[in-house]
Amino acid sequence: MHAGRGLGGGNTAVNDFVKGEDFAKLFRKRGSDDDDDNSDDDETTTTATTTTSTAPSTASVAAGDPFCSGPILAAVQAASLFPDCKTFVDLTLLVTRDECWRRWHALPQPPSDEALRAFVTETFSATPGEGQLEPWCPPDHTPSPPLLAQLPNGPVREWASAINLLWPQLGRRPAEAAARHPERHTLLPMEHGVIVPGGRFREAYYWDSLWAVLGLLECGMVGTARGLVANLLACVRTHGFVPNGLRRYYLNRSQPPMLPQMVAAILAHLDAQASPGGGRSRPAPAGWQTGAQPAAAATAGEDSTAAAREAALALLREALPALDAEYRWWMRGEEEGGSAVRLAADAEREAATLNRYVVDAGGAPRPESWREDTATAAGLPAARRAALYDELAACAESGWDFSSRFAAPPPPPLPGDGDGDGEGEGADAGGEAGADVLRGLRTSAVVPVELNAILYRNERVLQRMHARLAKLLGASAEAAVVDAEVAVEVAAAAGRGGGGDGDGDDAAAAARAAGVAAGRVAAAAAEAAAAEEAAVRYARAAKARWRAMDEWLWSEAHGCWLDLDWRRRAALPSLSAACFTPLWAGAHADEQAAAAVAALRRSGLVQAGGVATTLRDTGQQWDGPNAWPPLQQMLIEGAAACGAEGGAELAEQIALAWLRSNHRGWARDGVMREKYDAGRPGESGGGGEYEAQVGFGWTNGVALWLLRRYGDAFAHTLRDKRSVGD
Repeated sequence: MHAGRGLGGGNTAVNDFVKGEDFAKLFRKRGSDDDDDNSDDDETTTTATTTTSTAPSTASVAAGDPFCSGPILAAVQAASLFPDCKTFVDLTLLVTRDECWRRWHALPQPPSDEALRAFVTETFSATPGEGQLEPWCPPDHTPSPPLLAQLPNGPVREWASAINLLWPQLGRRPAEAAARHPERHTLLPMEHGVIVPGGRFREAYYWDSLWAVLGLLECGMVGTARGLVANLLACVRTHGFVPNGLRRYYLNRSQPPMLPQMVAAILAHLDAQASPGGGRSRPAPAGWQTGAQPAAAATAGEDSTAAAREAALALLREALPALDAEYRWWMRGEEEGGSAVRLAADAEREAATLNRYVVDAGGAPRPESWREDTATAAGLPAARRAALYDELAACAESGWDFSSRFAAPPPPPLPGDGDGDGEGEGADAGGEAGADVLRGLRTSAVVPVELNAILYRNERVLQRMHARLAKLLGASAEAAVVDAEVAVEVAAAAGRGGGGDGDGDDAAAAARAAGVAAGRVAAAAAEAAAAEEAAVRYARAAKARWRAMDEWLWSEAHGCWLDLDWRRRAALPSLSAACFTPLWAGAHADEQAAAAVAALRRSGLVQAGGVATTLRDTGQQWDGPNAWPPLQQMLIEGAAACGAEGGAELAEQIALAWLRSNHRGWARDGVMREKYDAGRPGESGGGGEYEAQVGFGWTNGVALWLLRRYGDAFAHTLRDKRSVGD
C-alpha cells in the first residue's frame, strides 16, 4: 500500500493512467454482450439477461460506472483514501449516477485530497457492502447436526460444534435495497442466500464455494448448499461463465471451474440420504444390515428411492445446461482469447489440447487492487504495462494470486535435478522481493497442472451426470409408454362403446390423452438420446485429456506432473502442491500414483502444519510457507483414493497435521484462518496484497470434511499430546 498524497499538484499515477484513455473500454466483460449497468434511473430495477452464447465479448461496463473504471476510481484509489482498494469498489452510491458525475465535474480538476475526501463522504456510503447483503441465518442450520454425535466426545466434538456455529456468522442474503438499485453498487444479482468467506471477502467467491458446500453438506445443510450453487448456475446462464466473485468488477475473469464438483457433491449427498439408513446422518433400523427389511421399512425405502430419483432428475435438468455452457466457455480456443491451447505434435508427443488461465483486462488494473497493480506496472512502456495487467488478472483467475510458479525466470531445480538428497531441495535460501515475481508474471503462457486436473475430473463428472440423466429419462419414457398404452386402450374402448354423446366425448378425451402420452414418450426419448450423446462426448474428451496430461505434463524423472510453458513447449521445473493434483482428479495410471505418492512424501512440501504451496518464500501468499485449505483437501482425497502403497497413510499424515494446525490456532485465538504457515502449526499464513483474513468459509468446510473422516484418529493425537504434557 502507498501513503496518501495530495492531488492538487498533479498525481503521476492518475495522470499516466487516465491520459488519453477511453474509460468505457477499460473494463471488459468476458462471455456476455449485455451491458448490465446502463441505467442511472433509481426507479429502474435491472434484471439479468440470459445468454446461451459462450463466445468472448468486448462489451464494456457502462461508462458511467464509477467503481470499475474512470477518473473517480483512479483518483480515489491513487489518493489512498482507504487502506484497502477493495473498500471503495464495495461501497454504495447514496445518489444517482448522474448526480455522482455532476458532483465530480463540479470539483476543480484534479481535486485536492480534502475536496476528494469530502466528495466521497457525501456521495458514497460510509462502509463497504452497506445496503447490499444483510446477515442471514440459513433456515436449515441447527446447532447440533448429526455429524457431532458421530465424532468423539470431548475437544474434537466441541471444536466441530464451534465451527458449525460459524455458518450463521458467514451467512448473507441480498438486501431489498440492492435489488431496487443495482446500478448503485457492484454486487451481482442473486436469488439465494450465500456463505461468504469472511473478512474483506464480503461476497460469494467461485472456487471457495466448493469447500463451503462440502462443509455445509457435512452439517446436513443441503438447502443452503443448493441455494449457493443455484446462484452460480444463474451466473452461467447470464454471463456464460462463473465470475471470480459475485461482483461486477470480477466480470472479466473466472476462477478454477469447480461448479460441476459442487453439483456432484450435492447429488452424492442426496443419494446417501436416500440409501438404506439415510446415508451417514441416520442410524439404520434393526434388520437392515442382514437384508431382512420390515415391510413398512421396505415401502418407506421405495418411496425414498422414488423421491431421490425425482430430486436427482430435477437437479440434473436444472444444472446440466449451465454446466455444459461453462465447459464450452473454458474450451474456447486461443483465437477467441480463450483458455484452450492447441499443442502441435512432435517426434515424441501427439497433438493435444490443454488449458491455461488467460484474461483480457482491457489495459486496466484490477479495480479492487488498483493501487497494487499500478505500482507493479510503474515505469513500464504502455504496451508492456497493458500486458502485465492481463497477466495479473489471469493469475487472479487461477486462484493462486500470486505465485512464483507463474513467473519468469524459472524457479530453482526440483528434487532429483541435482546431486542433493532431495529432501526439501528447491527451497530458496531467502525470500526474494515479491515485486519481482509480479513483474515477471507469464500466467497465460503456462499450462497449469491443477487446471487440467480439474477439467479432467469435470469431464468425468459430466460424463456420469449425462449418463445418469439418460437412464432417469429412460425410466420416465417407460412410464410414459405405459400411460400411452392405457390411454390408447381407454380410447379404443370408448370408441367401441358407441351410443350417446357422452361416449363420444369420452373417446375424444381419451384420444387426446393418448396423444399427450405419446408426446411425452417422444420427448423423453429424444432428451435421453441427447444425454447419451453428451456422455459419449465427455468420455472422449476425458480420454484425450488424460493422454495429453500423460504425454505433455507427466515427468517420469520427478514422479509428478509439471506445469508446461506451452509456447516454448518445455516443462517448468517449479515444485508446488499443484504437481500432485492429478491424484485428486483420478488422472493417473497405477504406477504414476505410486511414483507421485513417493515424490510428494520426499518433496519437502509435507510439513508439520500441512502441505506448503511451494518451497519458495517470495512474500507472495501462494508460495511457501503458506498452506491453503483447498490444496490440503485435494491432496488428502487424492492420496487416500489413488490406491498406491502408502497413499492412505500419507493422506492421514497430512490430514492430522492440518487438523492439528487449525485446532491449535482456534484453541489459542478462537478463529479459523484463510491460510496457515505450513512450518509453524497454528500460525497464520502471510504475504500478498492484503492482511490475512479470518472467518473462514473454505477453512471451516475442509475442517468439517476432514473431521468426518479422521475425527477418531485426530482425537487419539490430542489424547497422546495431553498424556505427555503438551
